[in-house]
Amino acid sequence: MLVLHRAIRNYLFICFFLITCTLVGQDTSQWQMIQVLPLQNKTMQADRMGNFYVVTPSNQLFKYNSNFERIATLNYTFSGSIDAVDVSNPLEIYLFYKELNQVVLLDNNLAYRGKLNLTDWGITQAACIGRSFDNGIWIFDLGDFQLKKFDKTGNLIQSSGNCKQFIQTPQFVPIASIDDGNRVFLLDQVSGIYVFDVFGNFVKQIQMEGVPFVQPEKDILYYLKDNSIYGLKAAGQKKLVFISNETGVSQFSVQDKHLILGQPNQIKRFRHAE
Repeated sequence: MLVLHRAIRNYLFICFFLITCTLVGQDTSQWQMIQVLPLQNKTMQADRMGNFYVVTPSNQLFKYNSNFERIATLNYTFSGSIDAVDVSNPLEIYLFYKELNQVVLLDNNLAYRGKLNLTDWGITQAACIGRSFDNGIWIFDLGDFQLKKFDKTGNLIQSSGNCKQFIQTPQFVPIASIDDGNRVFLLDQVSGIYVFDVFGNFVKQIQMEGVPFVQPEKDILYYLKDNSIYGLKAAGQKKLVFISNETGVSQFSVQDKHLILGQPNQIKRFRHAE
């Protein structure tokens, strides 16, 4: 009987190992690179229409379509460094100028549509911003350590309260805020991802060190770590989606069967071959 139990246990272990290998390997080995755009960039974001937006080291902003054709250029000269671009609503784009504590609004052709001076709203030091699902704006204020939601006229709609009650990491400085309509993700490269509901209430922390970029998509949270892309489901299952053989991967976008990969000197597009 003992021998039988051991045989069954070994059989189940082998089956689990083979299934795990299949899950890990099935996506990573079947991505085919189909386009390359040589372009120095410091950040890249993609919208849901298949377009992507590139900020160059000289703070130029370009918009490209899914064929890697440039279709718009920022026509507004502004002194300052573009620290983040939010294109979750492709009809109204947010540019975040951290040093100036300002957000510039653009239309879908990258034409200037307005400016939000966060100091006028009582925000002394914004660490990061992100569009809310109802076209407001989420801001993490380092001045009082709160995640706050405003409408575009500066009215405070929601706030988290002081986050020090659940964030114990010294020198906590979030680099991104992403609202998917159900949750708000606050990304810190040291301590990981902090999840809030759409009312600013803290839900949980996902501990992940060294994650520079995340993309929530339906029930999967895609994230970048060590030049590889993983998908984390709500139930906690993790899946390896893509391995890059190169270094310097800083941004990505997973869209259906396509993947856009951002590196400092180029943008690449891959297609998943089934």
